[in-house]
Amino acid sequence: MVYRVFGYDSRNQSDKVVLLAALIPLFLGLLQIAFPTQIIRIIGYVLGGAFLVVGALYIALYIKNPSMTYSDGVTSTQVQMRPPYKSLSLGMVLTVLGVYFLVRVNAALAIMAVVLGICMMLYGVFGLENALESRRNHINGWELALPLAIITTILGVRGV
Repeated sequence: MVYRVFGYDSRNQSDKVVLLAALIPLFLGLLQIAFPTQIIRIIGYVLGGAFLVVGALYIALYIKNPSMTYSDGVTSTQVQMRPPYKSLSLGMVLTVLGVYFLVRVNAALAIMAVVLGICMMLYGVFGLENALESRRNHINGWELALPLAIITTILGVRGV
């Protein structure tokens, strides 16, 4: 039975994670090319729902406990301030953004396609950098990571 492919040992759990992390963006890039509108629409709904939930959570946390008392630890001065996740303005912005994404997904399609393409392109460039760094440091697996990073970068450029 073959356990090693391009330097990856299929019995090693960390090698499986690295391989999976390299294949997922490749698969997403192929889906984006095959079904660009549907994938972007799904991502728009997921992002809209996430923005809406996080924004509502920020608002609820703000209402529940608007400020907390902190000590600076040096002078024992008590300071009233809000933690960053209890920002009312950020909660309102995220909630409005979430509703906008859910109601007007078509208006956000062009922007989201470009953003997704840029993200994939950057992920590919970072993967390329990691693969070359792994090669330079004689780390196993760069032989598979390098072509996957190149393909991911090309798919990202294609998506833009």
